Amino acid sequence: MTQALPTERVTATLTGVPVQDARVFVGDAEASVVSTTGETLVFSLPSGLKAGPQVVRVDARGQSLRQPLEVLGKVSTTEVAVLVKAGVAESDFTARLNQLNMGLTLIDFKPLGGPGPCANILARVGVPVGQSIGLVLSRLRQPAEQDVVLQVDPQSLWGLDADHLTAIGVPQARQRGRSGKGVTIAVLDTGVTQQRHLGQNLLPGYDFVEEDAAPDDAFDNPQTPGQDGHGTPVAVLAAGADFGVAPQAQILPIRIGDAQGQVLASQAVRGVCFALKNVPPKHLVLNLSFGGDTPTQGLKSVLAYALEQQVLVAAAAGNQGSNGPTHYPAAFDLPGLVAVGALQVLPTGEWRPASFSTRGTYVDIAAPGQGVASSSPTNTVGSYEGTSFSTPLVAGALALWREAYPAATPGEIEQKLKANAAPLAAGGATEVGSGMLNLSQAP
Repeated sequence: MTQALPTERVTATLTGVPVQDARVFVGDAEASVVSTTGETLVFSLPSGLKAGPQVVRVDARGQSLRQPLEVLGKVSTTEVAVLVKAGVAESDFTARLNQLNMGLTLIDFKPLGGPGPCANILARVGVPVGQSIGLVLSRLRQPAEQDVVLQVDPQSLWGLDADHLTAIGVPQARQRGRSGKGVTIAVLDTGVTQQRHLGQNLLPGYDFVEEDAAPDDAFDNPQTPGQDGHGTPVAVLAAGADFGVAPQAQILPIRIGDAQGQVLASQAVRGVCFALKNVPPKHLVLNLSFGGDTPTQGLKSVLAYALEQQVLVAAAAGNQGSNGPTHYPAAFDLPGLVAVGALQVLPTGEWRPASFSTRGTYVDIAAPGQGVASSSPTNTVGSYEGTSFSTPLVAGALALWREAYPAATPGEIEQKLKANAAPLAAGGATEVGSGMLNLSQAP
């Protein structure tokens, strides 16, 4: 392997040098040796390594051996990109993938349609969860594949603005094994359209606007051309493979908002009841990225019941700014309901309350809500803004907390979430609650 992600295992063979009692260093950081056999050792890359070229040094039996290794940074853990020679048939390439016996799948296989290198074919190859990206890259680059493959690359994830996952500590949570597995996040929104970032995470849901079982996202905001969808990017931020906080949580799509984004309170009540009917309460998180200035007791009652049944709830604090009205359902006085404000990042890297985020004593916590990268129903990656998009980051975080504490009450998990929040230099309690969502240390 010449490339690997932090925490991935790497195998090294030292010809003529026994590896028993060997020590391995990557740059200045010592790596953990997992196993040694004869002249072969397996070590795990340290977490927190900076992306880029590093030197691996193995000290064994008085000898010091060095080998270059590229540490991968922000790349997809579920796919790689392969430039395939022009003229290769899709069936032949798929057969090659199957011969590697690594569980690889073909996501896309399209001619680039241009001159020079663009005369070739670009394939996106799916990698199963838990498979080493470094090993996949290495195997696809074998000499035996070079009659078909021209270039193999990690699928780099280049952000549009703020890196919301790094900012809230998601990489550290993933290194601890937190993924939201076993939890379902019900997205009560404008619908969710299946696309590559959600993969198999999307469950069958319901459309309470059209009264059918096809809750596709029809939201089209004329104020943001090209940034289509609302429920879909929300779902991707909660549980998407590349942009989501809880990539192994499932999404239950419940459409309660029309193409203009209008949500009837009665539809919201039906949506909550649908989620309660279809998901065991201790495995359920509700994402409520909607609201208004007039409370309804019907919705408060069903949310209170859901919380009593141990359902976790995240609700958007609103986008009316410092002088805006109180925003419901986020402002309902219900223990365990987490009201989410939005943050923006300054050029200095400092996070502060977004100007549009509604202030109020009901705000519990804040998360990135401006320039947040997500994916639309058409698979277009865009930059989204609003407490609507801060909320699924917290919903994903609640899924991680539920995964870690399956018997905890919503109130207990809310307190854990708030106790681990990062304090901010700018912003008081009515703007950011306990501070910025922070998963770097727990769960």
